[in-house]
Amino acid sequence: MTAEELFEVSEECSPFLRYAADTLTVSRFFISALILAAGFEWGASALRFALLALFAGWVTDCFDGTLARKSGTPRTWVSGVDLYADVSLIFAFFLFIVVTGLCPVFTALGVVAALGVAVCFRPSRAVVKIAISPFYALPIVLSFILGLWAGIGLTTFVVVFFVVRWDRILEETRETLQSATRRVET
Repeated sequence: MTAEELFEVSEECSPFLRYAADTLTVSRFFISALILAAGFEWGASALRFALLALFAGWVTDCFDGTLARKSGTPRTWVSGVDLYADVSLIFAFFLFIVVTGLCPVFTALGVVAALGVAVCFRPSRAVVKIAISPFYALPIVLSFILGLWAGIGLTTFVVVFFVVRWDRILEETRETLQSATRRVET
């Protein structure tokens, strides 16, 4: 069963579904703040909490777009910040591993500088999406620190996510690459 089938509604507008979608999107900003706060407060011992919070954020990302499309209502300003909510979540986790010492500061500065240069030269949603994609592997790798089952659990979630949303992921990837190609050509 796909996420779309789970939340199937009639052709009528449903402001409640739009509100739920917007709430899920905004929640990722709060989850990002919690991840950072945990890193500063408890250090590396908060890795389990940070991974669970990140997982919760990824789950909200699975459903907000589906709910928004099914609502049949016009886009809101919140739907325009969905990418920023995604970036804040993964970047908060990246900062978490830096402030807790799980990643050396100089390595992190090099990565951020490289991303900054890429985004500054080609500031677009497509470039941002491409630039942040390697960051999604960090939580999977770090989940194995907590144990084999934690790593397998998060890896399974990611695989199931890709299988269930494969068509949508391919469509977004094509759009992103076409947009990036058009920018390079101009």
